[in-house]
Amino acid sequence: MTGAGPVPVADSVSAEFWAGCRRHQLLIARCIACEHLEFPPVERCTACWSDRVGSLRSEGRGIVEAVAFIRSSVVPQFMEQCPYTVVLVRLVEGVRMVGRLHGADAGEDPIGLAVRVDFVDTVDCSVPVWQPAG
Repeated sequence: MTGAGPVPVADSVSAEFWAGCRRHQLLIARCIACEHLEFPPVERCTACWSDRVGSLRSEGRGIVEAVAFIRSSVVPQFMEQCPYTVVLVRLVEGVRMVGRLHGADAGEDPIGLAVRVDFVDTVDCSVPVWQPAG
């Protein structure tokens, strides 16, 4: 990532996710009661409403389902980084996650592309991004 962007703020629900990112581990929420998986992290399971929610380490692989090519931004830190690509990835575990796509040809349609997670480390945090799996 070039330039410093806004830093994610961890709260009591997302702290474990961001700690996992620091360790370069992609964590997804898993209900201990019914084993339902979801992202982003939640305080209560959206399937059974249990408050017994933990984390599962994702394999960090998936398929791109949607794409947005970002050419400009009203946020100055992001404007410095334009253009960039944001993708919606369906993980092999079934949940979806949004993130930047790195390492793919700019302007090429990445829908259907197999990807793997990577992490960009900054002074303040580690952010998951997606790379072509091949």
